[in-house]
Amino acid sequence: MVMRPTPDTRPREPMQGVRVLLPVWGAKYLRQCLEVCIPSLLAPGNVPAIAAVLPTTFVLMTRDRDMPLIRAHRTWLALAAVCDARLESIDGLLSEAASLVLTLAYAREIRALGAAACEIGFVFLVSDYIVADGALRHVLSRLQGGADAVFAGNFQMLRPAVDRLPRETARDALSVPPRDLVRLALDWLHPATLACMAGETATHDPRANRVFWRAGRGTLLGRFYLMHMVAIRPLTVDVTIAGPCDYSFVPEFCPDGRIETITDSDDYLVVEVQSAPANPQGAASGPLDPAAMAKSLAEWATAQHRRNAAHPIVYHDADTGPELAGVIDESARFVAETNRLPGSTVRPHRHHPYWAAMLDHHQATAARPVDWPALEAILGPGGVPDEIGGSRQRLLGRMPKPRPWHPHWTDLRVLLARIPALASGHSLLIVSAEPDRVRTRLMEAARSAGARNVVHMEPEDLLGPIMNVAPVFDAGLVIVRPSAAATSHDLLSALAELLADGAPVLLALSELSDGVARHVTISNTTTVAERTGDGLRIGRMETIPAPRWRIAAQTEMMDRARSAARATTSATRSLDLFAGIACAGLSLVANLVSLRRTGDGGQRPCSTALFHLVRETRCPPASTAARTPAMADTWTA
Repeated sequence: MVMRPTPDTRPREPMQGVRVLLPVWGAKYLRQCLEVCIPSLLAPGNVPAIAAVLPTTFVLMTRDRDMPLIRAHRTWLALAAVCDARLESIDGLLSEAASLVLTLAYAREIRALGAAACEIGFVFLVSDYIVADGALRHVLSRLQGGADAVFAGNFQMLRPAVDRLPRETARDALSVPPRDLVRLALDWLHPATLACMAGETATHDPRANRVFWRAGRGTLLGRFYLMHMVAIRPLTVDVTIAGPCDYSFVPEFCPDGRIETITDSDDYLVVEVQSAPANPQGAASGPLDPAAMAKSLAEWATAQHRRNAAHPIVYHDADTGPELAGVIDESARFVAETNRLPGSTVRPHRHHPYWAAMLDHHQATAARPVDWPALEAILGPGGVPDEIGGSRQRLLGRMPKPRPWHPHWTDLRVLLARIPALASGHSLLIVSAEPDRVRTRLMEAARSAGARNVVHMEPEDLLGPIMNVAPVFDAGLVIVRPSAAATSHDLLSALAELLADGAPVLLALSELSDGVARHVTISNTTTVAERTGDGLRIGRMETIPAPRWRIAAQTEMMDRARSAARATTSATRSLDLFAGIACAGLSLVANLVSLRRTGDGGQRPCSTALFHLVRETRCPPASTAARTPAMADTWTA
């Protein structure tokens, strides 16, 4: 353990309690939270250990629709028997900007206590953690010992490893000793962790924020620039949060505070459980070395991030061997060489270069209209910049009002052109996971086309509990992103049960986001065509062509726009904007060409595939058990 010296070492008054904060949203993450994360927190050395010492409140921040399920779940009931367990809604905070959602959720809970927050120790968790037995007991001991903030590093393992964890059917707790969890995790290292191994692989993560070395069998050494703030006891609540929580919380809530870093997995071990990416992207050639790390750090690292790497973090499944000392020295040389290389710019934690872009992404992908005054109250004075979006938004526009050279302008334009024939005179059900702005535009288009009624459901609502009702819609529109093409069969089968015989359905395999241009692959379209859903038949397929030069021009345009938004000098920003404008011209030409060549699909690269389907006649007619959401967040126009 290494402690940062502080100007004021006077002891603080004893803590009055502990709050464990855990935001979770989305069916996949909620299931993992209830079946893995919370059971691991119920291990004797975790929540039960801290609840036996101080009044402990566990706050699960989640969606309103999921609260009945959580309240009835056995692991939540077991948790509520150990401590004060509360549910708080985060519906008004949700978007695809996950890091920002976490920051807002955590900060809101601290703000809610006002000055009393300085008497509380806050523990920050996320839903894909497995927490080794005893981890939270050690965190509490650091806070009670005088630490104002506690840092730690963690790594990822593959999701199938969870099935190998020991389960005790008589108990709800998942108690895994730290050395057993290290042993399992090292056998199932996630590609994201392997991409940060020093000099071990032919490629590396160009955005690396940590680096690992093997120190013999069963031992892994890490140097973390970006560490998780495991816990803080605020010194002040007079703060401005203008950076992600891992960048801003400690310097804001604990200015000049006593910071401790836990460096041994025997004391604290958390492992993130993640699925392997279906289509890995973004790897850079060459091993991870000081030059590659310095290039990554120059874009985002704050002063605290650079100090973090001074601490070697050791993960081990047995007593460490003599080779560890040599690996620690090697890792220290790596950090020292990285620090000597050009590009050692230190980014501010307040108004970090990523911050405005994160808020912009949040605004564009919010599940509900953004309540800016509420966000300003959470973040503090100046937390919301005067301008959000900036040069990127001026260059590209925003969905659902993109400029004609936006990567997905053609896709949205064609889809909107198909809605009138689908919606006119019909009761239309739209199924999509699109953000508030896009879904509202789709519903407005349907209503303008003469739809009698328009309802929007999210996919997991459609796949909700079964209720006995008659078909209620006579047309359907389903939007599925290419990465989720495998889910189309279940969605269409559920949709068919809500449709009248002969109802037209349009399935759009499309990316209606402000993200980079992507291909809908032949594999994607084949997956949909071969498994259309029970009760539906395909009439025809249309595609919007996306030749390689279109994707290349639009990808470069997006990269330039992103670079301009993060530029720290006017010269760099001007250069990026000039190059971006040139690419925008090529993108406009590509979009117009694709618009003219849209037609019946074949085996060609495309940006959108439109499947025209029809609900088959039920034979013999009979009452159908149709799926409708028990807790649907539906929108009706």
